[in-house]
Amino acid sequence: MLGAHGRKAMAMDLGMQDKAQDWRSGHPRSLPLLPFLGLLALLLLQLLPTPAGAQPAAGHEADSATAAAALETPAGDLSPAAAAALVARLSDQEVRSLLLDRLAAATPSTDEASGGTAGMIGSLTDRSTVVRERLGELLAAVDDVPRAFATAWQRLHDGRSASALAMAVAGCALTIIVALFAEALVRRRLAATRARLVASEAETQDLLTRSLHLVGLLALDLLGLLVFALAALLALLAFTESHGPTRATAFGVLGALVAFRAVVMASHFLLNPGHKRHRMNDMSDGDAAFLHRWMKIIAAIGTFGFVGCALLALLGDPGAEHDLLLQTTGLALVSSVIYAAIRGRQALTSAILVFDVSSPVRRVMARLTPTLTVVTVVLIFLLYTVSSLLDVMLAPIAGLVTIAMLVLVPYVDAVLERSAVYRRRYGGEAADAGGTVATVLIRAARLLLWIASFLVLAEVWSVDLRAAATAGVGDRISDALVDIGFAWFAAYLGWEFARIAIDRRISSETGAASAEHGDMGGTGASRLATLLPLVKRAIQITIGVITVMITLSALGVDIGPLLAGAGVVGIAVGFGAQTLVRDVVSGAFFLLDDAFRVGEYVDVGSVKGTVEKISVRSFRLRHHRGPLHTVPFGEIRQLTNFSRDWVIMKLEFRVPFDTDPDRVRKIFKQIGQDLLANPDLGPDFIEPFKSQGVFTLDDSALVIRGKFMAKPGKQFVARREIYNAVQRAFAAAGIRFADRRVTVQVADSEGMTADERQRVAQAAASALQPPAAAAASSS
Repeated sequence: MLGAHGRKAMAMDLGMQDKAQDWRSGHPRSLPLLPFLGLLALLLLQLLPTPAGAQPAAGHEADSATAAAALETPAGDLSPAAAAALVARLSDQEVRSLLLDRLAAATPSTDEASGGTAGMIGSLTDRSTVVRERLGELLAAVDDVPRAFATAWQRLHDGRSASALAMAVAGCALTIIVALFAEALVRRRLAATRARLVASEAETQDLLTRSLHLVGLLALDLLGLLVFALAALLALLAFTESHGPTRATAFGVLGALVAFRAVVMASHFLLNPGHKRHRMNDMSDGDAAFLHRWMKIIAAIGTFGFVGCALLALLGDPGAEHDLLLQTTGLALVSSVIYAAIRGRQALTSAILVFDVSSPVRRVMARLTPTLTVVTVVLIFLLYTVSSLLDVMLAPIAGLVTIAMLVLVPYVDAVLERSAVYRRRYGGEAADAGGTVATVLIRAARLLLWIASFLVLAEVWSVDLRAAATAGVGDRISDALVDIGFAWFAAYLGWEFARIAIDRRISSETGAASAEHGDMGGTGASRLATLLPLVKRAIQITIGVITVMITLSALGVDIGPLLAGAGVVGIAVGFGAQTLVRDVVSGAFFLLDDAFRVGEYVDVGSVKGTVEKISVRSFRLRHHRGPLHTVPFGEIRQLTNFSRDWVIMKLEFRVPFDTDPDRVRKIFKQIGQDLLANPDLGPDFIEPFKSQGVFTLDDSALVIRGKFMAKPGKQFVARREIYNAVQRAFAAAGIRFADRRVTVQVADSEGMTADERQRVAQAAASALQPPAAAAASSS
């Protein structure tokens, strides 16, 4: 007979089984930034007391299915023989569940009566008692482990002769040989494809492309492993006897072998020991070899260890000794992971860093990765251990997926960011004004990677995110989270794609050359290069407004009054800011008329300069001496553009009266032909430099004019080169430039004194000065 304390402990154990489902759907108040830490916090909440009346766990329902049938049968209707037969058909777990149900029905529940802190303390005390009793059972089962192995061997042997066992072993060995042969044939057929992938991976420099090639190589390896598994399965059915325990053992060993090889292939893909070029991180060869070696050890313990425990339970009588072996295997697995994480902490850190441009958040995450790995593995092991002691069944896949994603997700995120950084540094993207679509897709892929990892972890741990969100922020926000997230994600993609397309188009325009600083003129940008910045700004404003409206609508805000209010405000602004409206409308028509472009030199009457920036209501002019003018479009009455299509420049040269104009014409023509053939200056000329003949005569020289037509903004460099060429050509031809001189004839100059001659020279010099200068000198 059970004592009162024992019945109470067993009843509390049953209550925990009944409330397991409610624990798995806990309601956290907030979700941390890191998905793993958030989900672990939610899982730890499952160990806290839960209110009475929760639904029974799925594992308990499965265990007590037969017991429920027994409960439905009245005890008085069973004869002693029938009762004995019914009990014989029940397993130990079902008998235990039946007893607990009877005790729970007979004993009044005290959960509702004991509330608050006292109830919580009592519940924790009862559960600790259950855990202590279960630990005692596990420790007491140490002596039963040899008996469990003996029982399993007896059922596997099943009284067969040694020759029958030898034939079974030979059939298993033949199965492995056939499977390896089939895999070798497939690998041989795929050798050419593998060689092409290796060659293309060696030629490319982009990290993302290289990683995709490595993924292709991994897919080929997994394809060979799949052929190995299928061939082994068929050969196992053909070459082994139909003895149930033998075939089950063979299937278990084969499954463990396939799983072990799959983990080793994945580890080799991530670490590539001995091949640094094929490694997507900055890990050294020694660190990669160390982690790969311990990944093999961990995979061996996890696959063969747990499969061995499962076979022992299948072939023997599952009891406390089976739970003890499971806990021992789990402890060995966790110890191996902890040792590998501590010894390989430098490798784990370098696997997450991104060259020398890692953000502070990534550097902190990289430093915490080894510690976070150890803490996560220990917490998962403790969670599974405590749940097992409390008879709360958790899916084994949940822990494996959590550990795998803890390792893979930061690694894949680092590979994606490395690829983006590599493109900016070495792919020529830094010179590209708009960037690349691949960079935007990489950012989007990183965001989706973290979101998907959070959702997958929530799914495998049976965490009800909708219920959690409802408990924290309300039904309306909970229902709107998906719509808002999708809207902002689509807005981000639209924003970035529009920016890239427009910036690429602007950078491809070739009319952006301008004059040198300090000179008037300039070619200016094309019409598209002038209008596209305004179009980009309009598209971005539109995307932003639409996204905000969708967000408000998803939150339940009626956006109809907002739109109506915006219309009323627009009308009010239109009436109250007529000058602003005039500037905006005038600017739109100026741009439609293509009156000026960015980079062109214009004169609006009061100011002039090069157009630097165009906004909605004004544009900025940079004077060739430096000042910057802001001109509203509505203030423009007349606009002169000095940079449109072409410009003509005329140059004047003074030569003595005895110079032959026809000779000068030939010299100018030759200079024009030489400059036109110059590879640097020739493309800037529309018409070559040539002579226009004698333009005028003054008191001391012939004035000969030359002209040329050039592209806007290029005339100043051409003028400088023409002056240099004319000076050299005149010097070679013996032609000199005329000096400005005045001839003064004085009667009886022969009898003048030195003082009189000096006064005459001063009078002649005064005659050569401009009137203003002469007045200043006289004053």
